[in-house]
Amino acid sequence: MKKNFQGILISPYAIFFACAAAIFLGALHIKMFSVNALFWDEYELVDMVVNNEISLEALFRQHNEHRIFFPKLLYNTIAQSTGMNTVPVMYFSFFLVTAAYLMLMFYLFKINKTPLNVLYPVIFGLIIFNPAQSENLLWGFQISFIMAHVFSIFSIFFAQLQMQAIGKTSSRIMYFILSVTTAIVASFSSSQGLMSWISITLVWLLAFRKQVLKSHFFYIWIFCLFLVFISYFNGYVKPNHHPSLTYFVAYPVKTATYLFHLLGCGLLQNTLLSVISGVVIFTAALIMLFDFLRSKELKDVFSIGLIIYGGLVCSIICIGRAGFYVQAIYFTSRYATFSLVILIGILIYIINFKQSANTKYIRDVSVYRVFNVTFAVFIIFLLISAYRTVSYIAQSDVQQENKFIIQTYDQQPNIKITRLYPAAEVARNRLDSLRKWRYSVFLEKNNIDMGIFINDSNMLSGDWISFDTKDVIKFVGDTGDPYIRIAGWAFNPATRAPLEAVYLSLNGVLYPVFYGKSRPDRRFSFRKRALYFTGFERTIPLSVLKDGQYSIEVFGLCKDRPFHYYKIEPDITFRVNAGLVEIQASSARLP
Repeated sequence: MKKNFQGILISPYAIFFACAAAIFLGALHIKMFSVNALFWDEYELVDMVVNNEISLEALFRQHNEHRIFFPKLLYNTIAQSTGMNTVPVMYFSFFLVTAAYLMLMFYLFKINKTPLNVLYPVIFGLIIFNPAQSENLLWGFQISFIMAHVFSIFSIFFAQLQMQAIGKTSSRIMYFILSVTTAIVASFSSSQGLMSWISITLVWLLAFRKQVLKSHFFYIWIFCLFLVFISYFNGYVKPNHHPSLTYFVAYPVKTATYLFHLLGCGLLQNTLLSVISGVVIFTAALIMLFDFLRSKELKDVFSIGLIIYGGLVCSIICIGRAGFYVQAIYFTSRYATFSLVILIGILIYIINFKQSANTKYIRDVSVYRVFNVTFAVFIIFLLISAYRTVSYIAQSDVQQENKFIIQTYDQQPNIKITRLYPAAEVARNRLDSLRKWRYSVFLEKNNIDMGIFINDSNMLSGDWISFDTKDVIKFVGDTGDPYIRIAGWAFNPATRAPLEAVYLSLNGVLYPVFYGKSRPDRRFSFRKRALYFTGFERTIPLSVLKDGQYSIEVFGLCKDRPFHYYKIEPDITFRVNAGLVEIQASSARLP
């Protein structure tokens, strides 16, 4: 029995299945939770896409602290053929991450000749497709971070192959060109890609010391490094909304806390636990670096390069973002991708160490190996915990609502538009441009025309709706753009299942309502998982309502019975007068 189990662990078929399963789960993540909706930075690409502006000046133009030349080129190419649908961009990000994963497996089992073990594709699959980085995988614009991440890994990979190809001039030249090319793509995808040059330079110096000065490749590499950095920072302007880069000097404790949280956020999202995890990762990385300085094993160049690269990226992110502190901690999901690189490097180093013969400088090899194995097990459990603690649905719900706001932007208050982009008027102007263009979201059939089948014969009876507030309707008039809000939850009373859609009628004028909001506050009331996402909300700015008296009707369209619906008429009316709302009656059912 034991032999059979060991045979399964080292079976090539089991390894192939484990790799395929990891890739499938990663693709399933995109399939289930991707939403075609522009968000924040993507609105700054609208003019480029609508005008098909692909000049060198436009592509090279600074975006925050980044030069996203290659992501802009790729994003525009996909946008032109898909009507600026962001989901294909997410799948391309997934394709790049998958390429990095397969490269890691190729490195381990082919180049490094690591003994076959099905645990390796499982562990690295958990890391590289980790849902802690969902913000990068489920946001089209983050293709820039993914490209910087993946091409940096490939650059370090080719650098190791170049260093190991001693006596094979043609191979060394080929790998060197590939390393330089991928480093250039990484650098002009996001500023984090610049660190690939620094990390490979440091690895070269650590591995060869003075001998590196005899290598022509090293001098060419340094020349390319200076050329890239000069091109990158030529005309560079520090974003005025970014905090001072000297924040870490004035607030070292907050900066250190943020750094350790950044290192551990790929494992656990709880701030305290992520800081503890970050301390453990930081300590392990230092041990690996110290061990490499003693051994100088060329086969460890890749893993040490990844550790150094991840450490440098996390350090510059910390210096640039620690000034935001609370906001920075909130947004660490997008930076988890880079901290996970350190984990990849550490685990590869552990695997290499287990099969290394050069252990004479370690007094107690068994204790050192126990530490490595224990740490690896600790990583596995933390990654599994991360899978359980990351909320996929919460992010997908937000983007679904954002999509609804886009589709009804001309009937939404500014406070809702700022969810899409901080400057509401800029967002409205760009959505106007997209509506005249061929933006895919406006081409989707997002709502059923209830007006064509509203009649008494299709109306069903049942207690199916509750509202959130005692007055049913809430007036918000202190935002500079006053609006009314109606919210609650609704479901099919006959089947206790979600409805197809919900509509609001004001004096007979129908308004689509966002339906499908997560309602975890009702989990004990519903006692059914499917009903957690039956919340609805609609906000209407007073600018689209004329002065006068309004009555309310709410319609709920059935999924299981086409053209049938539920209807409720709350005993409430309100009057709009000169930008103010007077609620005149309320006896509607309450939560």
